[in-house]
Amino acid sequence: MRILTYTFVFICVFLLYACALTKTKSSKATAILPELGSFAKAKHSLWTKTSEQIGFPKWEAEGLLIHLQEIPFTKKTYGTYVNYQQQLDNKPAIAYKDSLGHKAKYIQLQLRDKIGITHLINNTNNTTTRAYLEQDPGYGIITSVYLTIPDSERTKLLEAKKIHLKKDASQQVYIELQKNNARSTILLSELDFFGVEMASFCWGKNQFGKPMVKALLAEGEKCPKNTFKEVSKISVNKTYLKF
Repeated sequence: MRILTYTFVFICVFLLYACALTKTKSSKATAILPELGSFAKAKHSLWTKTSEQIGFPKWEAEGLLIHLQEIPFTKKTYGTYVNYQQQLDNKPAIAYKDSLGHKAKYIQLQLRDKIGITHLINNTNNTTTRAYLEQDPGYGIITSVYLTIPDSERTKLLEAKKIHLKKDASQQVYIELQKNNARSTILLSELDFFGVEMASFCWGKNQFGKPMVKALLAEGEKCPKNTFKEVSKISVNKTYLKF
């Protein structure tokens, strides 16, 4: 009887250890966040909710205009920051408040021109990519990222008059900072992101009856009238209206 009891306890301990190990590996595997302007797919697992980067749209040489905000942490955003650092096995480098009780701040980089992004995705340069995106309503585009940054780099960002998202000759994505006649660059891969926002797509048809993106959909929003998250529903609903 004791042998059976010990065996049962051993199995329980082993399973708990295995689950914890799996959770750790899963967390580390999903800790790499997709970059601003990239296409991604929302993923849900037993432990995490995240997004997997699948590529970038093709855009013109001038790039995409970025809106920047410096925002005080809330308990929710600070929790997101701490959770992400834990996934990386890092100790949070920023305290929620300083010794004077002032809240720490983070940087948000955002693509606000939803109409421009919609036109970009529907451009003939992105026909192949768009056909791929049609296959799964879980695909979307990263329209906002949260990051922490050293004070020296923070000053450069805050003082920039314009910020654009661009690609270099090797297709690495970077941000270009413009101040008067001076320009400087920072690779996205060099920035410490801790959170992203993804917009999904609302589909309709163009004048030739082909699927096209009609609107970008933020989390919690619904598609406008006569547009759908699933491309397959476009024809279904048109057939329904004929009856």
